[in-house]
Amino acid sequence: MPSRITGYRVFIASPGGLMQERNAFRRVILEANDDAVFRRALFIPVGWEDTLGGVGRPQGLINQDLRECDYFVLLLWDRWGTPSGREGESGYTSGTEEEFRMALQCFNDSTHPLRQLVVFFKAVSPDKLSDPGPQLQRVLEFKRELEASKGLLFHTFDEIDAFEALLRRHIAKWLRDHDHEECGQTELPPSTTRTLLASIDGVATPKASNSKASGELQEFLDDAERLADQGFLTDAEAIYARCITKYRDPDAFNRYGVFLLRSHRLQQAEVMFQQVEALAETSGEKWLSTALINRGLLARIKLDLASAESFYFRALEIDRKLGRERGIAAALWNLGAVAQSRGDLKLAKDYHLEALEVAERAQWLKGVATQHCHLGLLYLKEGDLVRAESTLSKALDCEQRLGRLEGVADACSGLGLVFQSLGELEKSEAMHKRALMLNEQLGRLAAVGDQYADLGIVYLKRGALAEAELALRKAMEVSERSGRDSAIANVHNCLGLVLKEKGDLAAAEKMHFTALRIYERLGLRDYQADQHSHLGSILEAKGRISDALDSWRTAAKLYKDVHQNSKAELLDCWAIALTGHGLTSTEAAS
Repeated sequence: MPSRITGYRVFIASPGGLMQERNAFRRVILEANDDAVFRRALFIPVGWEDTLGGVGRPQGLINQDLRECDYFVLLLWDRWGTPSGREGESGYTSGTEEEFRMALQCFNDSTHPLRQLVVFFKAVSPDKLSDPGPQLQRVLEFKRELEASKGLLFHTFDEIDAFEALLRRHIAKWLRDHDHEECGQTELPPSTTRTLLASIDGVATPKASNSKASGELQEFLDDAERLADQGFLTDAEAIYARCITKYRDPDAFNRYGVFLLRSHRLQQAEVMFQQVEALAETSGEKWLSTALINRGLLARIKLDLASAESFYFRALEIDRKLGRERGIAAALWNLGAVAQSRGDLKLAKDYHLEALEVAERAQWLKGVATQHCHLGLLYLKEGDLVRAESTLSKALDCEQRLGRLEGVADACSGLGLVFQSLGELEKSEAMHKRALMLNEQLGRLAAVGDQYADLGIVYLKRGALAEAELALRKAMEVSERSGRDSAIANVHNCLGLVLKEKGDLAAAEKMHFTALRIYERLGLRDYQADQHSHLGSILEAKGRISDALDSWRTAAKLYKDVHQNSKAELLDCWAIALTGHGLTSTEAAS
């Protein structure tokens, strides 16, 4: 019997100069269909290349194809494009703008099939940003429009691989939406509303200064940071670009690099930090240490722990030679983060304790607060809940005295996890809600997703399954927007637990299987073991005993390899489960 396959048409709009990205768009779409067809879905790429010739204005024919599409992707770089017909015929400044406005009208009309609009900006070089021509200026104005509206998803990428990765995440989300519809489930509505975009008036620029160059530069950089904190990223980046072009100062390159790092534009960030390292030959070793710390952070993000550790050791050596205690503390706590990523909690704790001692000696309150937070989370991971609560409470007190909302949010989040482990769910919920409110206020997208996920687990433990699923669906939406694979995997894991409690074993199995695949790709074996454990329980509940035994054996092997039997209580539970299914106690113990 033939099976029904649902086709989804995905339209791509772009001006000239982006053919490499358009080809990548088609390649990623077609690769995704290898998995999609097994889930009874098919994605069909659509663009001006596919529009057949006919009578009438060419753009009008393209618009007809657009009106039949389910998803719309806009791709922009340094060109806005040219009008799509005779002067005044369309009323739009370019064909790309006409396609976007047409898509927006369809999106706001519930009778049209268009489900989502996504906008991608290819990063522009700093020299162009510092002196944009008319074409690039129009692109920047449009980007400001999106920032002001906060109503549509948009991303900035700096290399083709990053564009492909972002596009794959969106396709994965579209496939999950398809799966929900196939199962008769309704996906929760996104938090963004369907409203027409509003423009903002003018461009925020720094005030003129008559001070000497160094003072002028600091004023510009402070203005850029202020704009970035307020969400005006386009204007902030324009100032950073002008600063590095005009001044070639290590502080400018470093602060621009941190800005790019927070935007997850890793390639461009690395170029900035390399410039800081090069300028350190004349600006002093302090800047070399700063560059090495930031390059180490980049390496950690890329899961290159060996390189990260090497950068941090070099920075530590420089700061010890210079007697820079704050730099020493920073290098030590980053080395602790590397050790923790490797699963060596004892070494991580040693580094953080030494960093705390140095920060206290230097009377560096921010460093003291940071180390209390790191140590509190380590104690939590070790199961020492009393010490975890005490240490995180000290972190919270320090951060409140400093007035650092970001630090307050992190300490509240950690305390929420501690209270959750203690079974004090009301306190846990209050802490996570406070952290959520602060992170939303600060625009920390990744942290917002984490708090929704943590609240979902609190509600699960309370037995409020509907509230748990609602919070976790919000966590999924935010995590997909932030693009963190580890967070996406975690939410899948949590949703699997909720769905199992609701009795939907098929959906729960799919969630844990998706989480497992992501953790395998990331190489996180500890978390892979967790997923095999959960899958074993689900398979046992479904009566698939042989498959359940295989999952439990795999989980036990992974836990032994990673923890050297530190998860003995779980291994004992599996041994009991295995003997309950006909294995001898000797076989189960092995």
